[in-house]
Amino acid sequence: MVNFDLYNLLTGPYTSGGTWVQVGSTPQVVPMPAPGAIPANIDKEFLLPGTYTFQYTPPASCGSGSPVSTTLTIKEKPVVNVTPDPLYYCPFNGAAPPAQAVTANVTNQSNGAAWSGGGLTYAWTNGSAGPSINYIPPSPYTTEQLINLGVTASTTTSPTCTGTDTTTVRVAQNINTGMASNTTFCQGNTTPYNVVTGNIMGNSTPVVSGNGIRLELQLVSGAGSIPISGGGSINSGTYYNYTQFQGLNLSGFATGTVLTFNYKYFYQFANGVQGCTYTSSNFTVTIQTTVSSGTPNPQTVCNG
Repeated sequence: MVNFDLYNLLTGPYTSGGTWVQVGSTPQVVPMPAPGAIPANIDKEFLLPGTYTFQYTPPASCGSGSPVSTTLTIKEKPVVNVTPDPLYYCPFNGAAPPAQAVTANVTNQSNGAAWSGGGLTYAWTNGSAGPSINYIPPSPYTTEQLINLGVTASTTTSPTCTGTDTTTVRVAQNINTGMASNTTFCQGNTTPYNVVTGNIMGNSTPVVSGNGIRLELQLVSGAGSIPISGGGSINSGTYYNYTQFQGLNLSGFATGTVLTFNYKYFYQFANGVQGCTYTSSNFTVTIQTTVSSGTPNPQTVCNG
């Protein structure tokens, strides 16, 4: 409830404690205060725009005062809703994340329809103006940032009516996505193979739980599944936590087998939402014949 004291529509001298009535019923009927109420409040929060006429009759005391009519003009107040809310940003490889369009959508407070109350000016908390802006969060992107980006929309004619809203901006810390390379693995080698260290160079250190940088890998082709040293396996076509790829048992694959993988990085924010994702190109591990030195075979021969 937003109260307005009808006595603000009078200038002195006047005797308070009288009776207020609405003259007519346009733009809408207004619930009136009880006779004698001081202050004589009405709720103006959702009144339709337009001019209202009220009549005041002072209380009978020494003589009887004459009724007086006065008016109250209601101007539409803008209601602002910023979209999208929230915004998520993921910086990759030290580059600033791309700008995103942020829009202040304005409606009429009285009925929620598209704004029809005249011209507006906009003031964003980052200094921008206009109903829509292209926003890039401030750097550096070393840790997760939480920013409130707000806007105020104000009418351009007096009296100035304003509406405000904010959107939450969540910015991930920078992710160094690294660079994948193709490698080989000697057939029959029983040492578990680490895809993360063997094929991805210069990457960020991911976290296993909580919020932060996440790395997941996928077996794309070359086998239906690959056993994991110590138990379990990974299946083709599914992304798994990077820890699953640190001890693959490749000893049973035949020479010439080409195992194709890719990986993706994303950031899990503190509110549990997974942010934007980077997906690598495919890379391979080729099973190669084990090099052999042969068996010694000493001989004696004649010179010449």
